[in-house]
Amino acid sequence: MQDTNTTATETSSETVKPEETNMLDAQALASQVQELTGKVQTLTTAHSSWNTWSVRFVAFTAVVAALYFVAQWMTNKKGGELSEVQAALIRAKDAQLTSDLKTKDEHIADANNKAADANNAAGQANVRAENLEHANLTLRGQVATLETQAADASKEVAGLQKAAADAKAAQQRVETELARQQARAANAEIALAEIRKKQEPRRLNWDKFVAALKGKPTARAEIMYQPEDPEAHHFAEELWMALAAAGWHVSSPISIPPDAAIGGFPNTDENTRQRFTSVERVGGQQTGVSVMANDINRDTATEKMAALNALGDAFLAAAGGVGMGRDEALPDNFFRIVVGPKP
Repeated sequence: MQDTNTTATETSSETVKPEETNMLDAQALASQVQELTGKVQTLTTAHSSWNTWSVRFVAFTAVVAALYFVAQWMTNKKGGELSEVQAALIRAKDAQLTSDLKTKDEHIADANNKAADANNAAGQANVRAENLEHANLTLRGQVATLETQAADASKEVAGLQKAAADAKAAQQRVETELARQQARAANAEIALAEIRKKQEPRRLNWDKFVAALKGKPTARAEIMYQPEDPEAHHFAEELWMALAAAGWHVSSPISIPPDAAIGGFPNTDENTRQRFTSVERVGGQQTGVSVMANDINRDTATEKMAALNALGDAFLAAAGGVGMGRDEALPDNFFRIVVGPKP
């Protein structure tokens, strides 16, 4: 081959034989094939690397699955580039075969060998592409599994949310019931306070009572209290001492005698009298304090009513009020104060 080229050069330095042209074309195509083969290997390596990272990313949570789609996108991109290179490689082989057919027989074997190598590389690339497709299917299955697990987790979260809502509703019911119980307790405390207040003995506001009588006309009075009632007896004693301190002429309190009666009561039979309390039989109201006089018209502008009006004002200021009753048998300026049971 070298001798032939030398002879051709000596014969004509400006004329190039067809065989040399074909050889140059074959070498250029071979160089292109080798370059494309290197690109195939490089892209295959890159494709394999991204696929490896895709497999690793799948092991993470559903949030990391988004990275898998990025890797898959890169894989598809590299696969597209691989297909383009393979198509270019096939076109290059076709051009190489066409060129080799024009060369001498000794170049055909070499071109066939190179084509076989290229076919082998393409076959390996196809095998790698099939493996990548298989891996892609595997990854899709894993993604489907992760999606199923995510759906199950969503159902579990929904169940937990419902349980939380039920617990909150139960808590609200408990709080409502607690509020009711607290209201009942408050009402019970109020009722208990009222009961205690009723059970507490009456107390006369001594200062207000005496101040209301100070400087006013005085009178004579007797004090009677409910029999066998220690609280009424104690309050009668307080009234006695307060009236005495105000300058009134008051006898010591006495328990209402069993046969005591006013008005028409003395002429009634025993059974009729027993239907009334001892306080009512002497003219008092059933409970509280009553004042009996022969005239209880407090609007009467007479001197004899001045002491009764003052006594009424004193009871209003110091004990919350007093009942009034009339007994015409009582002398002028003389009052009967009857202390009944505590209201």
